[in-house]
Amino acid sequence: MVSTTHDRNLVVEKTVDLLDIPRSYYDRAVQRYESIGAWLHRPESKVAVFNPAVYSQGSFRLGTVIRPILPRDEYDLDIICEVQARSKADITQKELKDLVGEELRLYAKAHHIKPVKECPRCWRFNYADQVSFHIDTVPSVPEDEMVILNLIRVGVGTDLAQSAIAITCQSHEQYTVICSDWPSGNPSGYALWFERRFTERALSKRKLLLREGLYASVEAVPLYALKTPLQRAVQFLKRHRDVMFREAVDLKPVSIIITTLAALSYEGEDELYETLRGVLDRIPQHIQRSSPRIGNPVNPAEDFADRWKDKPELKEHFWLWYEAAIRDFDAIVSETSASQLQKLSESRLAARMPDETAKALLGTPTAKRATVVAPSIVIANPPKPWSNA
Repeated sequence: MVSTTHDRNLVVEKTVDLLDIPRSYYDRAVQRYESIGAWLHRPESKVAVFNPAVYSQGSFRLGTVIRPILPRDEYDLDIICEVQARSKADITQKELKDLVGEELRLYAKAHHIKPVKECPRCWRFNYADQVSFHIDTVPSVPEDEMVILNLIRVGVGTDLAQSAIAITCQSHEQYTVICSDWPSGNPSGYALWFERRFTERALSKRKLLLREGLYASVEAVPLYALKTPLQRAVQFLKRHRDVMFREAVDLKPVSIIITTLAALSYEGEDELYETLRGVLDRIPQHIQRSSPRIGNPVNPAEDFADRWKDKPELKEHFWLWYEAAIRDFDAIVSETSASQLQKLSESRLAARMPDETAKALLGTPTAKRATVVAPSIVIANPPKPWSNA
């Protein structure tokens, strides 16, 4: 029976274990973008002379990847190709994108991968071996000094601001001309900000992995290997979101909003149960009444919730999800029946908990499980306690 905080923590830990991916998947992702980087640096590469840096962004970098709901679904690996020896002053967005794209086409051909597809901001190609990835490569150049200084002036730390980049986008009005007004991003700065939300926990985890002989130094331990309570809390929340909106994907809260709000709401809790409890309690405190409602911590002028203005249904469904997340989290950690815990895990998180695990957690016999389907989203006349938020 779940009766203590310790018991509840074991339940939520084992539940999130069902959502996580093997470390080998992260390692394979690293191998793949390092392979692309090596290709771009080969002597024949037209990009090599400009010193390209290839690195990951998004959930693979942050260590918050979750298994797809369906086994046939692909993993998304988002990477940056930062052409470090070019600048917005000497190349157009189109020229940069075409330059990188030409080399990626050759890479795909040489590695027997499906032809590269051009997307508005990136080049996409698919691996189809033991682990199916589609890889989105975003061409970029270092952001100029004026942009970096402006970020510092509005309170972004110097070390965070200095990693800002300018990226390509086909829909940009000046895509084909030399200009200083490129879309801007800072995935490296965001990753550093995210990690600083759990600095002490990160250091202790790195030292543990070093003692276990898994890495050569503390500095060599990547962010994705830490599996701290905050990272695992984000995995829980993202998976709950995915299941709730699997039939309405256009309405689901985007991952960057969930990740940012969770990080802002984290206050250093040691255990996953306490982390999720605290994060869910504090999320509303970090959504502002005026723009930016959910500011980018490494670019405060950017509003991650900017689409809420033109599509208020996104705001409404964010709060519907938030209330459901609290309700379902409470149900999972309060359950006293092993068979009911299994049903909740399947219906709310699309995760099949083994009989042995459920029985060990709750100490009660398991029963044959019936198929349980999570309720569909109902939009008609929803309650709106958030209307003045």
